[in-house]
Amino acid sequence: YLLTDSGLQYDFIPYDEVIVGGVPDEYRVLILPACYALSDIEVRRMIEFCRRGGTLIADFTPGLFDQHGKARLHGAFDDLFGVHHDGMESQEDFFGKRLWVETDQDAGYRFRKYRELFATIECRLEGGYAVAEPKLPRHTVKKIGAGRAVLINLSPQRYLQYREEGTATRELRQVFTRYVDQGGVRPWVTAHNERGERPEKLEITYWKKNGRMFIFVVQNAAVTGGVEGGGGAVGLSQRKVKLRIWFRNAVEDVIDERTGAALGSGRRFDVEFATAEAVVLSFAAPDS
Repeated sequence: YLLTDSGLQYDFIPYDEVIVGGVPDEYRVLILPACYALSDIEVRRMIEFCRRGGTLIADFTPGLFDQHGKARLHGAFDDLFGVHHDGMESQEDFFGKRLWVETDQDAGYRFRKYRELFATIECRLEGGYAVAEPKLPRHTVKKIGAGRAVLINLSPQRYLQYREEGTATRELRQVFTRYVDQGGVRPWVTAHNERGERPEKLEITYWKKNGRMFIFVVQNAAVTGGVEGGGGAVGLSQRKVKLRIWFRNAVEDVIDERTGAALGSGRRFDVEFATAEAVVLSFAAPDS
């Protein structure tokens, strides 16, 4: 949600793909979300990615365990990030000194709101987010070869609470996403309302088929489920708003796929967005 609410899309890279071929050259930024356990070869491949010019971003505790869940005497990325673990760490060194994680899932088993879940462990907060390892610095940035390695040492999970409560601001997202931007990754298509603001919980995704690129604009409502299944979209609003879609570069032969209307060519297109539905545009796909 932190990424998609910022207008960014992402791929998951399978660990076996990383082991065999490394991080593909098409990627500029690699994000490690709560990757406690990593193998030595995965770590080497990620360091190679940095040295080639990529940006590696870890939120917290990357590689403290190997691929079998066995604790390392030193974190696999300690040298990369310039931090130190001595193998004597315990739950007292993490978050609220009770568990190695930010919330007590047993105590919060039947939570109804994220605020209730995050109240199960009292953590030190910085910039609105829980500090993972209080003994380590926050926002460590190291130049590695032609690239950079970033250890934020904060957990992004409280963004779920802020999003649920309607207080998820651009500033809260930038605590993490500024490093993505600095890595050279920026949205190539964006959307704003009549006030020039990005609507809350808006996602833009895309795919290519038969020589055309399709843009799918949708309200990215939270999806939940209970212990016995079920669930669905939560907080889905139903209204109509004027939406202005911007492309970084001009596109040609734009069609509104829902109405069949030809919108011409250019960089800016004004559409009506029924928030419980979707806007679907297509245009002639570039060769690259």
